[in-house]
Amino acid sequence: MRSLSMALLLLATVVTALTVRADIAPQPESFRLLAYYQIGNENFREVEVSCSNRNEGLVYKREQHREWCVGGPGSGECFKDNISAAKRACENTVDASLAER
Repeated sequence: MRSLSMALLLLATVVTALTVRADIAPQPESFRLLAYYQIGNENFREVEVSCSNRNEGLVYKREQHREWCVGGPGSGECFKDNISAAKRACENTVDASLAER
């Protein structure tokens, strides 16, 4: 009986640890310039963000407005700094990986 309760306690600990780990949002680790292009009279940079969950996200730097956008150049959700945009792009990689399951 004692070994059964110890096994259940160990199982509960492992499940809790995995659940807590899954709730931690992935963080951006590095940036890589993929493309530099012009749409109309605006210049954009397409940048790949490598995330701590080993996925990649995309952000777009809009040169004239000095903003970083997730979801497309000049569209989607935009931020004034690259770190905020990269964090959101990494959060979106979690949503995408869950949708694939």
